[in-house]
Amino acid sequence: SLCRPTAWEAVMRIRCSTGLKISAFHGHFFVRSSDLLALPAVDPDKAFSVEIVLDETVVSGQTAYMQCALLYTTSGGERRIRVHNLSAPVVDDLGSMYLAADEATCAALLAQTSAERSLGNRLSDARTVVVQKAGRTLREYKSLYGAALASSAQKLTLPNTLLNLPAYALGIVRGDALRGGARDVHPDVRAAARFALNVEPPNILLRRIWPAVYRLRKLSKDARGAEENSLSRCLPVATVPTSQRELDSNEPYAVDDGVSIIVWVGSQVSQSDFEKFSTVAAVLDDLVGGDVDPYAAAMDACGQDETIESYAWLVSKLAERRTAGLSCLRSFAVQQGTPGEAILINKWMEDHLAASMSYKEFLVHLHRMSGGG
Repeated sequence: SLCRPTAWEAVMRIRCSTGLKISAFHGHFFVRSSDLLALPAVDPDKAFSVEIVLDETVVSGQTAYMQCALLYTTSGGERRIRVHNLSAPVVDDLGSMYLAADEATCAALLAQTSAERSLGNRLSDARTVVVQKAGRTLREYKSLYGAALASSAQKLTLPNTLLNLPAYALGIVRGDALRGGARDVHPDVRAAARFALNVEPPNILLRRIWPAVYRLRKLSKDARGAEENSLSRCLPVATVPTSQRELDSNEPYAVDDGVSIIVWVGSQVSQSDFEKFSTVAAVLDDLVGGDVDPYAAAMDACGQDETIESYAWLVSKLAERRTAGLSCLRSFAVQQGTPGEAILINKWMEDHLAASMSYKEFLVHLHRMSGGG
């Protein structure tokens, strides 16, 4: 955190072309005017959301323009300005907007607004709004293409750009920021979760909302080799369903929730193997985000075990894909059937909980909300 780039005494101004105006900002900042934010300190790990609406009935021209300018002082005392320009086509068909939707941005905005709403309203009201917005989005899409989708009346209809929106909506309402009542989540944990929803960039925020589960014995050398040739910020490695019922008690799995890599070790895995995972997890927990290569250190600690090697490789690669200030992933191991496994109860997003729907139940609920009967 002390070494990452930081902008000091910054102000950010956002401008729009004629016919558009800014209606709301979301994140941590101080508003100085309708289009100007004061940011005493900001770094690459922070995200802000801006809602832009029509200022006139019809926007003239075929293209709309937006500009974001950040005036700041570097840690070296230099005053600089950084400008980003964006042009977007103006369309008269709402369906075209669905086809161009950015799923990660939509989910991040939904998370930010829900966190803000929970501060001044009941948690149940904030959860209801998230579900209603997801349902309304799908209902509007179905109304646009109702005739063409008549043969799919019994299916939940989603645009290709928003296939994971229901999962993210469920993850938001089941997360620590909104789930349960006042006594179900410790106030400090809930406050930290709300803060994270407000400031984290989408690539980290989405993993916090919906964890990824990796089967460690399936991370073959071929898959790891394919990753070396990938430039994507998303790790091109297959995941398994986020459900405890889908896990094999003879296998170890890694659960990535955005801030931790938790190794779930099945009850049928030998105690010696579990101790190896615990040892490597302790090594990785100390080294990830530092100058020492955690992968090499883990290999030195436990020798050449292919599954352990896959785990160390996975943690190091996930840390690389974080930005500098968010690369310090916690790492530890828990075994099935032990008290430590309780930390994962709320990570199994596809399973039913006493106060929350399972993913399948949630999809059925959204289908009914969208007019599917």
